[in-house]
Amino acid sequence: MDNPAPAPDSHVREEVEVAIPTGRQVAVRTLPAAALVVIGVPAIVWLVVDASGQTTTRWLPVLVIALLGLSALVMHFVQAPRPSPHKRISTREVQGALSYTHRSGTVPTDPHVRTVAGVYACADVETLVMIAAFLVGGVLAALMRPEFAWLDAGILPVAMALIWAFKSRHGWAYLKVLHSISRAD
Repeated sequence: MDNPAPAPDSHVREEVEVAIPTGRQVAVRTLPAAALVVIGVPAIVWLVVDASGQTTTRWLPVLVIALLGLSALVMHFVQAPRPSPHKRISTREVQGALSYTHRSGTVPTDPHVRTVAGVYACADVETLVMIAAFLVGGVLAALMRPEFAWLDAGILPVAMALIWAFKSRHGWAYLKVLHSISRAD
C-alpha cells in the first residue's frame, strides 16, 4: 500500500496549548531548588569560614556561583510547565498587565497578553521562593558562624533581595486572579 506524500506544511508544528500553573503549583515545583539553596548557603559558609570568622580560601565567589548554577539547573528540570511567550508582546505591556491585575482584580482581555503575563507571573513566584530560600540559608549560615562579618557580606544581597521581592510581588496576585476567573467560568 502506498503512503500518501506528506502535505507541504506538515513539518510545521502545531502549538499545543499548555495551561498556566497556579501560584501554589509553581511554588511547590520550586521547592527542590530552594532546598538546595537553604542547605548550600550554610554548607559553603561552613567550608569557607573558620571559627574565628576569617575566610580560609579565596574560592568563596566560585562556590557561590556554582551554587547559583546548580540551583538554576535543578530549577530547569523541576520547573512547572508553562506556555511559551509570544515575541510580539512587550515587557512594558506585561508589567502593566500584572500591575493592573494587582490593583483591579481583573486580567487583560487579550489572550496573548494574558498568557505572557501568566508566564512572567510564574517567574515572579519562582523568584520570591528562591529569595526566601537564600534569606533562610543566610540566617542559618549566620547562626552557624556568628563571628563572621555578616553586616559587610550581607547588606548587598539583602538589598537586592528586597528590590527583587518588591518588583515581583504582583505575580502571585495575577495567578490567583487568573485561576479564580477560570474556575468561575
